[in-house]
Amino acid sequence: MKTPSLVGYFCLDLLLY
Repeated sequence: MKTPSLVGYFCLDLLLY
């Protein structure tokens, strides 16, 4: 997932990445 999510979900994006 290389899409910018919400600020709160930013950490989750790194984990899902």
